[in-house]
Amino acid sequence: MEVADMMCFSEQQKEEIVHTGIQVIEFKRSIVKASQTAKEVIEIVRDMLLKLVDGISKSLQVIRQVYKNLHPKEKYKAVRRLDKCGFSEKEINLMVGGSYHCRNNC
Repeated sequence: MEVADMMCFSEQQKEEIVHTGIQVIEFKRSIVKASQTAKEVIEIVRDMLLKLVDGISKSLQVIRQVYKNLHPKEKYKAVRRLDKCGFSEKEINLMVGGSYHCRNNC
């Protein structure tokens, strides 16, 4: 069923639509066109967001691989910079190590 088949208007709504100078069927067609356009826009935005997320994911994988291959001195410099940016120890460990374990292993 289409959207237009399911739209029902009361007599008062019909009078208000006709008062604006268009017929009810034209009003329904414009609603259907608007909903179809909105669906197309949502699909385009969704596809763009999926591509963006994929690109970010690939970039982060490259960064993580480069970080793993760094010398310990260079890794420490990166952690120190993150610490100066205001990140907590837990956040830094999650960013650079991928996991966080509390000190008492609870």
